[in-house]
Amino acid sequence: MFSINCLEITASKSQWEQNKSLYKNLLSDDDYAEFERKHPGKSFYKRFMFNEYFRFNQNDVPEKNPDCHFPSNFFGDNINIQAIAGKNGSGKSSLMDLMYMAINNFAFMFERGEEFQAARKLYWIKDLSVNVYFSLIENRERPDAEYKLECTPQTTILQIKNANSYVDNANSYVDITDATTSANGKFELGKDDIQSRRALYGLLQDFFYTIVSNYSLQSFVISNYSSNCILYSKKDDEQNPPYFKCCEDITSTLPEYQYSEGKTAWIESIFHKNDGYTCPIVLNPKRDENGIDIERELSLSKYREIALLLWAQRNNKDFINGYQLQRIDFKFNEDYILEKTGKSNIEEVLNDIDKQITHPDDTIIFPPSFADWLISIENFNISKDSPKLARIALAYLIYKITSIVKYPSYYDFSEKQKKSIYKDENTTSEQAEANLRELLTEIRKDKSHSVTKINQTINFLQYDWLSDDEKTTDIINWYSNIFDNTAYYKNYPLQSDKLDDIINNLPPPFFIYDIYLSKKINNTPNGDPINIKELSSGEQQLIQNISTHIYHIRNLISIIESNKHQTLDKKRPEYRNINLVFDEMEICFHPEYQRQFVNHLIQIIKNMGLNEQCSFNIFLITHSPFVLSDIPRSNILYMLTEEDKDKELSKYTFAQNIGEMMYDSFFMEKTIGDFAEHKLKRIIKIKQGRNPDSRDEQYTDDEEGKNLQKAHKKEADAILNAIGDPVIRSLIEEVEKIEVSDDKN
Repeated sequence: MFSINCLEITASKSQWEQNKSLYKNLLSDDDYAEFERKHPGKSFYKRFMFNEYFRFNQNDVPEKNPDCHFPSNFFGDNINIQAIAGKNGSGKSSLMDLMYMAINNFAFMFERGEEFQAARKLYWIKDLSVNVYFSLIENRERPDAEYKLECTPQTTILQIKNANSYVDNANSYVDITDATTSANGKFELGKDDIQSRRALYGLLQDFFYTIVSNYSLQSFVISNYSSNCILYSKKDDEQNPPYFKCCEDITSTLPEYQYSEGKTAWIESIFHKNDGYTCPIVLNPKRDENGIDIERELSLSKYREIALLLWAQRNNKDFINGYQLQRIDFKFNEDYILEKTGKSNIEEVLNDIDKQITHPDDTIIFPPSFADWLISIENFNISKDSPKLARIALAYLIYKITSIVKYPSYYDFSEKQKKSIYKDENTTSEQAEANLRELLTEIRKDKSHSVTKINQTINFLQYDWLSDDEKTTDIINWYSNIFDNTAYYKNYPLQSDKLDDIINNLPPPFFIYDIYLSKKINNTPNGDPINIKELSSGEQQLIQNISTHIYHIRNLISIIESNKHQTLDKKRPEYRNINLVFDEMEICFHPEYQRQFVNHLIQIIKNMGLNEQCSFNIFLITHSPFVLSDIPRSNILYMLTEEDKDKELSKYTFAQNIGEMMYDSFFMEKTIGDFAEHKLKRIIKIKQGRNPDSRDEQYTDDEEGKNLQKAHKKEADAILNAIGDPVIRSLIEEVEKIEVSDDKN
């Protein structure tokens, strides 16, 4: 089991006073005063414990909690679920932000000097003082281990606990080392030890990858995350902000690189994920200075949903409760092709690709081109006379192959490199063709998500989708009309139920998808097909949220699989421990969806076998008592506001009564609406013979006063009849009885 146990803030009071925006609602003057009273002379810390698996002993050394008897497989093998609850403003999201900052700074340390052509460079966040403790317990064949990610204003260190000095030695954390190279895992600003950075890649198997989803429009607003930051980059890099200035006290050992500093929004870099999943965190949905691009998110989510719905259909599983896949309609997306190829209309795309396709009789006049090599290597049956869709697909494939060389694994094939696939003054046609063959061989060996779109397009062009007598006609129709997945897979040779196979054999991404579902009643399809976009906002939110996490998990697992077929120098960082964070998770959810969410998530992870390949720690940041009723008290962190800090917390949450938890877990004073409370107070006054609209609460003795009292009583009776709680209703009725009794006496 993989478990994140504790986040510890270690900022001194002066550091906090100078950087309060980093710690938001998490620290106060009282924290420092109370700590000094309890621990005079010691360095400050404030701890947030996420569970009871782990504790700090009397010597302040972290250890496995011997008093915790909670089974590690309670939620399933390799699945741990934890919750964070508290009122608005209690610091729930702020606490998670500190974790994201720590991960960001850790990634900055080992990404320095790595050139990801399509990714944003990471910024080092200055003045961060945070420790993150996590454990791997009964984690496959690896021994139990406890780790500490230590962030100080000068450095970030990943440490492993020395198993031989659990209690006696207060310095029981030692720097991680890689056994194969003996390279130290400690990285400090200004020290560019490439050997150590590469050694760390192997150690990332013990670190964790964090996938965050937060669909609240008020969350992750980029302008709210401006901090003092450091950037490490080439001196002439276009990404260098013009307002950054060179760090005079930090020097690089590589003369072409420099450290510069300034104020910027560090969070923006971890929305842009084109680094092959090297940086161990991604935030969803992607935002920029304009917020969330809803149309783009919907388009991405449809692609993810298609694969999962097909997988569920072939495996007779549920992906969306109450629905099953009816059909998927595909239609050619002209705008997508024009955007990728940079052309203004489809005829330009076709003319351009036709110029590249050499007629066999013209090879002496027109030497073979990139397109000809592709046709020959992959045995595509394509010529200038082929249907439009086939030629367009070839143009897109060329775009994707030439784009993939921006990823580190394929740098050798980029322009002006020794294995360049481009014809230029340094590379002959014969060399470029040979390099292309080698590149395609590497792509076939690559089992990661990076080559998915290439595989989809190659499969589309290689497979004889329809019989010869109808092929030309129908493909022409596909260019302008709609066809469904039944037609697409009509003669499909591979009917695999594996998610990777399903994804690799989807139609290429230059199609628009429309998904139709059938409503299930008593587990039987019923009624007309429903377009997925016609589902409620809550249903769509649930689908999008879970499919986003599954998409990233699948990509991470694909890297693990791909590395099995790669030489050491081609391997990418592997993350086998995955931290899922569902922040503001109940947005748009009906209470029934909230009640089902935890079980639904667990079942999807198990049904897809994801927990057989990775270990999961899951954070649910929630205001929902329906969610907490699925989480044991030992796995809940309550964030208390100043007004709630003295309240007694509930000892039990698992399978707890929802009404009880409204009081005990969400610190609610009342369980009726504030408006309703004011109305109840009003009718009590009326029943007591007081005027609720008068300051002295007296009715006048004249006719007007009597009429007003009569009207108020009529109002009170109407409100009384509307009260839903019979206990409250009877108590208010007793008020009048008491008053009447007093009058008689």
